[in-house]
Amino acid sequence: MTVWDVYRTITRRLLVWSGLSVGVGSVLFLTGVPVLRGFGIQAAAWGAVDAAIAVLGARAARRRRAGMADPLERTRLLSEERVR
Repeated sequence: MTVWDVYRTITRRLLVWSGLSVGVGSVLFLTGVPVLRGFGIQAAAWGAVDAAIAVLGARAARRRRAGMADPLERTRLLSEERVR
């Protein structure tokens, strides 16, 4: 498993988490109970923030990898792993 696989896995997990947060937050918002509505708004908002972080992180990793002559070169992989 390379550092690029780790980036991809983290991005997928964060996107799933954000989707669940937005989904559960939306359901809670629709309950009509003031406390649950407030919690639902907060969960959905943080889900949106998490999704933005995942998308921007994936985009940055793609750009970093595309800018390398050989992204799978051993010394390059080791230097990228130290960045995390």
